[in-house]
Amino acid sequence: MRGEHYYLVLIGKDGTKYKVFSKPITLRTMDERTTKYENKKELISTILQNKKLDMKVSDFKNVEIWMEPTTKDKSTYKKEGIPLYKKDSSVLNIDSVMAKFEAMIFDRNFALQFVKKYKNVKNFKPIAEGIEALIKNNEDYSELMQTFAEKLFKTYKGVRNIYLSMKNYEKTKDKKRSSSKDETSSRQVEIDENEIIEDRLRYLKEYERELLDIEDFNHHKDLSCFDEHRRIK
Repeated sequence: MRGEHYYLVLIGKDGTKYKVFSKPITLRTMDERTTKYENKKELISTILQNKKLDMKVSDFKNVEIWMEPTTKDKSTYKKEGIPLYKKDSSVLNIDSVMAKFEAMIFDRNFALQFVKKYKNVKNFKPIAEGIEALIKNNEDYSELMQTFAEKLFKTYKGVRNIYLSMKNYEKTKDKKRSSSKDETSSRQVEIDENEIIEDRLRYLKEYERELLDIEDFNHHKDLSCFDEHRRIK
């Protein structure tokens, strides 16, 4: 089978790498296997049980995907990334990934961020730079992006990269949205506290003025009943 170049590797706390499979598998097969598990802990635990290893989950700091050498140097392995788990099982549905991508490319910020990753890839550099130029000039880039997508969707690795790009973009947007909500909430609290103080000053000025002092109006001079604050300077 084409594309059988990938190993699942456990990374020990001391940095030691343990190959899970004796032979490499395809990236899609890798995802089909790992997306059956909820998380890294469950995956490592199952591997240790299946291989009857006298080790604990806590002995490992990570699980990674490594690609075997494809050059004459047979000793150099390349880290491909980390496994996908159950929450990412939709990556296996290529039609679903394609439909979502076709919708998201109309977001110019996403499209620009997406093509930037491919500007340093020799085979994709011209088309990536062409799309970037159209976006920056506020021109229609949809047709060229569609051509680009067709090239990427020809391989599962391309589909996977598109899925991860969309996921990371949405995660970044959610963080920004959450941060914006926190700032708005913080400002609202400040406004509410200010209103409470002003209401208190108005009440005291109306009914218990003897309890007030000029310093009470230092930050609310427009409400002050003292001549010092009314004086035109």
